[in-house]
Amino acid sequence: QFKGNIYFYDNVKKCLYEHQMPLVGNMVGKRHSVVIVGWDGDKLLYHDHDGSDKFYKGKFNEAYYLDGGIEEMSKFKSFNKDTFKEYIDTLKVTRGISRLQLHHTYSPSYKDFTGSNHEALQNGMRNYHVNTNEWADIGQHFTIFPDGVIMTGRDIETKPAGIYGANTGAICIECLGNFDIGGDVMTEEQKEAIVAVTKILLDKFGLSAADDVTYHAWWGADGREIGDYVKSASVKTCPGTNFFGGNGLTAYRNNLQPLIENYGKAEQKMLETGNDMVWELMNGKLKVEITEVQRAVKALDEAKKNANFSSLYWIIYKIVNGNR
Repeated sequence: QFKGNIYFYDNVKKCLYEHQMPLVGNMVGKRHSVVIVGWDGDKLLYHDHDGSDKFYKGKFNEAYYLDGGIEEMSKFKSFNKDTFKEYIDTLKVTRGISRLQLHHTYSPSYKDFTGSNHEALQNGMRNYHVNTNEWADIGQHFTIFPDGVIMTGRDIETKPAGIYGANTGAICIECLGNFDIGGDVMTEEQKEAIVAVTKILLDKFGLSAADDVTYHAWWGADGREIGDYVKSASVKTCPGTNFFGGNGLTAYRNNLQPLIENYGKAEQKMLETGNDMVWELMNGKLKVEITEVQRAVKALDEAKKNANFSSLYWIIYKIVNGNR
């Protein structure tokens, strides 16, 4: 820890620039903690709770590394929907998981997202949760950003700080944005990632989209499960009154649940068709040169690896039909 007017200390500057290690600083008289990320010789640059960048020339009563410095700052891992599945498939979880929570962050929202500040926003949320809410860590296990990036948060072995009364056995998924009516319009990339992440986690823990997904809006402030959004009784509108068409149970059943249940089925059918066509090629059902069989096998392998099913299908279709 560094006491006093910390931006005059050489070791803080060295920490910020030479070692690329951000700090947390507590502002004097404000009971407000921020992530300090730069210094211009006169003012400090910091990330505030909402993910915005600001300059500050006042004093901090202390500054410190986040639970061990750079290791803590870099603990968050980022994935797309395909690499997320690989990560989850190999993840060993000893805590019993019985439900998934879906939330929106509300703030930060799309206006705070630049396309490259994923970790800054995640650190901002963690800082707020720890220093203002006085939680042990960031509340959520995963955050899904507007560009479809998925970032880890709280250790999955620890129950979340997501829904009072529903945290035991839960995994908390935060979708960055304000999805109340009149708020952010969700991108296709984020929609696809939300569907994929939910399906991957449900499959991982043997859960179902029909019974084991819950919204914050389906719970009361006293921790009582309402089972639907009731404006007069629900603790929040979260994950938003326009989240996949609404935050009520009927909207979930009609809109999001079918997307989750059908996720990957079209691609799987196409892959099975590709396998059948290659089998026919390899077993002489279709008269083609061996090089074309090899080309089909290679295309199939690439499709499996890269999930490029549509390209696979058309390559093999052209081979089988002699249009190559």
